[in-house]
Amino acid sequence: MEPLTAAALLFCSTAQPGPYPPASAVVDAFVQAYNRQDAKGIAAVVSQDAVILRGDQRLDGDELARNYRDNLFTMPSPYRFKVKNRLAQDNIVAETEFYTGGEEGEPPETILSVYEVKGGCIVRILASDPGDAEGD
Repeated sequence: MEPLTAAALLFCSTAQPGPYPPASAVVDAFVQAYNRQDAKGIAAVVSQDAVILRGDQRLDGDELARNYRDNLFTMPSPYRFKVKNRLAQDNIVAETEFYTGGEEGEPPETILSVYEVKGGCIVRILASDPGDAEGD
């Protein structure tokens, strides 16, 4: 597998002319690319300078795509997720996501994710740690 570099990906540009798809359609494209293990598909809907926060972890859009390709998508049983509940308002999409896969013996987990979409691109993802969405 070739190394993933920013030059190898075409990231979503918030400078692209409108009209833009609804925020929920952009997040749907992200979910589909994630479940296909498609780093290029993720880059197509995530801004390269996006900010992704999950617990103490902070990534930018480029780091996110590299992390997915080099770590999550190379696992023997890669993560996949289903959207359980969703609330979308203007450019914000919040959803509970049920993840399966991962390391051997790892139990399924529920995560609350909030996506901010601007100019047809995901510019921010805030994700809870596993269990936080369940009130643990």
